[in-house]
Amino acid sequence: MNVNSQALDFTSPGAIPPDPSDVIKRIMGETTTTMQVLEKLLENELVQDPVGWKLLAMFYVVNDRTDDLNKIDEQYHKVFGSSLFMDFGQQIPQWCSIKNPLCLKIPEKITAQSLPDISIIQDACQSPAGAELDFSGVREINSDGLAVLAQFFTTLSCAGVSPDIKGAARFITSMEKSATSSQGTRAMWEVLFAYDRFCNNKEIFEDRAIKFAIRFGISPPSWE
Repeated sequence: MNVNSQALDFTSPGAIPPDPSDVIKRIMGETTTTMQVLEKLLENELVQDPVGWKLLAMFYVVNDRTDDLNKIDEQYHKVFGSSLFMDFGQQIPQWCSIKNPLCLKIPEKITAQSLPDISIIQDACQSPAGAELDFSGVREINSDGLAVLAQFFTTLSCAGVSPDIKGAARFITSMEKSATSSQGTRAMWEVLFAYDRFCNNKEIFEDRAIKFAIRFGISPPSWE
């Protein structure tokens, strides 16, 4: 080797390019820390610029944090009066087409104040992803909840809003047993009728209406 030549040091900094996966991990770690700061600001509604909300939403999408994504959409709706999914989808339509539906979990006990806002469901149903109402966790409902739930299904039906329903079969079966028992009330039947209309199940509605009429000694309700 020529005495004036120099040996190459392949271990020196910059000589070997970093592993792309390591770079991504580092960036995601830094981004996560930054997003945690943004989360705190949004929780206290200190950010009025929609860009901040959309930035956090995209972070949730990348990390498959669906529950957090739905939560931030509800917060966004309270602040801006519209769905984050709709506002974002108008700018990036393909984003809406690939995201998961807005999942709204109905609480364990249904009361007059526990059902989700109809307008949020309407906004979500206008997007390609749609909305889903999850009744799988419901275990109890009070008298006020019965009246509000019947009106809830009626409003959705009249507005032509059709979210997917999860876990309703068990809930409706339980409601049927309660309604036909000696302790059954007309309010329970009203929920069943409203649900039948929502599902556009006229045959079940009419069969149920006859049982209702016999039970209470009155004329059966009309489908219309």
